[in-house]
Amino acid sequence: MRDMYLAYRKVKVELWWGKCVPSLQALATFEKTPETLEKNLGSLRKKIKSFTINSDFDEAFGPNFLGTCYSLPKSLTKKKPEKEGVHFTPLTNDKDYDPIPRDYDVEIRYMAQPSIEFQVLGVLWAMDEGASLDASRSDSSRANALNRRFNDDNVSDGGSTDIENERKNTGKGPINKEFTGLYRPYFRAYKAWRNDGLECAKTAV
Repeated sequence: MRDMYLAYRKVKVELWWGKCVPSLQALATFEKTPETLEKNLGSLRKKIKSFTINSDFDEAFGPNFLGTCYSLPKSLTKKKPEKEGVHFTPLTNDKDYDPIPRDYDVEIRYMAQPSIEFQVLGVLWAMDEGASLDASRSDSSRANALNRRFNDDNVSDGGSTDIENERKNTGKGPINKEFTGLYRPYFRAYKAWRNDGLECAKTAV
């Protein structure tokens, strides 16, 4: 169960930084009490251990395992009038007020909301199978990098003497399971990417 709690902690941190209200509500429900959290993680663990290559996914994990989606308003664009002429807006009572005027086009963005169980399974996969894929990425790929120790001596994040690797987010050691989140904070890598780009521009000029 230790890996289950570890994976859940990483899911919780990543969702918290995402500030997605539906996901935060799902977290609160998933761990309503310590007993509820243990029950939910234990149930997921049993499903994972009993799953085989010949198993039916929906039967093994349930039809709602993948999650759902929700919509967010993306834009509100005023329609162009069909005919040019005099335009006016009549006054109306509050009871007749339409929150979405009919002369506007509304664009909606659909957002995925995976279930908490699905995301815990994803973290478990990332720390095991995904780690080998992450290890083969180029040093030029700096975003969405798994949080790793910088060497095989288990130097923890923040305590490494390999400043260049830390700056560029290119640690190639084992997965740092003690780190709260799954991915390395991107701000250092972004700063390095920005500075490297500026240096290349200066060299070219």
